[in-house]
Amino acid sequence: MLRRICGATVTALSASGVGVSVLTGDGDWGFAIASDPASQVLEELQFTLGGEGRRSVFAFPLLVGNTKVGVLDVFRERPGAMSDEDLALGASLTHPA
Repeated sequence: MLRRICGATVTALSASGVGVSVLTGDGDWGFAIASDPASQVLEELQFTLGGEGRRSVFAFPLLVGNTKVGVLDVFRERPGAMSDEDLALGASLTHPA
């Protein structure tokens, strides 16, 4: 499921890459999956460097019902905000009906 979300998000939001971090059983955050090697490095680095890397980073909470179980990070090489349409699409990808 996470691999499918990554692929769909890269395509739908014209992203340079996508990474997913999840809550572990003991309440810590951990790397789960990325769309490509560069995004994997950024996902892993954000735990120590605070998210340095691409020009724009957007984080969407991964929800199961009303419970947050992780975060989908969307990376773009160009600066700037996402459109309202892209924000809504990103939210819909991380909170399936």
